Amino acid sequence: MNINNWSGKKKTLAILGAILAIVGLIITIFLVQKVQEIRSRAEKATVLSLTPTNQNVEAGEEGQLEVVVNPGVNQVNFIKTTVIFDPEKFDLEDNSFKLNSELGWEFIEDPSVNDGSLSFVINTGTDSTRVIKDSPRKIGKISFKVKDDVEDGDSEVSFDEEKTQVRSVGAADPFTENVLSSTVRATITVGAPICRPNVATCSWDASEGATSYHYLITKTNGEAFDTVLEGDTDKTKIEFPSVPGEEYICTVRAVNECGESDLANGTSTCPTPTPTPSPSPSPSPSPSPSPSPSKRPTPTPTEEITETPTPTEIVVASPTPTTTPEGGPEVTTTPIPTLPPTGNPFVIGGILGGVLFILGGLALLFL
Repeated sequence: MNINNWSGKKKTLAILGAILAIVGLIITIFLVQKVQEIRSRAEKATVLSLTPTNQNVEAGEEGQLEVVVNPGVNQVNFIKTTVIFDPEKFDLEDNSFKLNSELGWEFIEDPSVNDGSLSFVINTGTDSTRVIKDSPRKIGKISFKVKDDVEDGDSEVSFDEEKTQVRSVGAADPFTENVLSSTVRATITVGAPICRPNVATCSWDASEGATSYHYLITKTNGEAFDTVLEGDTDKTKIEFPSVPGEEYICTVRAVNECGESDLANGTSTCPTPTPTPSPSPSPSPSPSPSPSPSKRPTPTPTEEITETPTPTEIVVASPTPTTTPEGGPEVTTTPIPTLPPTGNPFVIGGILGGVLFILGGLALLFL
């Protein structure tokens, strides 16, 4: 095909066809990238957590829980949630939740306590630049009081996921789309920890941004180490079988989608229980000239419950928060992107770009 032999009309059509094809291709590529960005923002990647996940509070005393949002790839600008607690054990009031003033957010609906639930709705207010993105943020604190007549034991405080909604800027439908991925609950132990024989615990502080923790319990055996228990958990405390007099090492790593943190460990030796004999009654002499003392009863040792050892100096290195989705822990969900609805300008523009590209190509073919 010799372009030099083309007439002026053919050359003009060829140039127009090439321009249409190039413009259509550029528009299509640009809009496809925009659609992918919207899908990313619409992923269900946000995690709401209550921290610390484990704490001890005596009856009649007060405690606090922090509400933390981990946005993952989302840009959170709205949170509506309900926190569930046991009204038989805890007292909460409407002002029990205090919003983090550094966040710059506002209440749409003030906190309200009703029959074992605390509800509130917050957003960025008039300043849309105060979205939560890239890393976890503390949005506020919940203060509570344990009732005076509560028996010792554990009680959970959690989010009602059916009544929780998180919205993200840039979603296909930011007014209705819920980008909540999962939630992390907290366990409050009323009274002192309950000691159980031949059971030890390993506990550590929560690491901000961690989705789970990998633990390894080993027992020293001369110069070697025997594995007692190994696994993953989204809690900050585990229990494992123990033998009095043995030395155990607890090693913990914080894990998120970026990888694992450095090791943190502690060592503890389980104490050997020592039986304590009960006091013996004194012999009673017989009122005869030749007294015959009665036999002493055999001392009976009192069983002592083995104390539950807790490894000391457990320090967990926190992984550096990144823009990679991080969170909770309890359940890892697969984000399901939401496609833009029919009539979205990006879809229409993409179709238009494709049509221009096809028309330009056809024009070149017919020349």
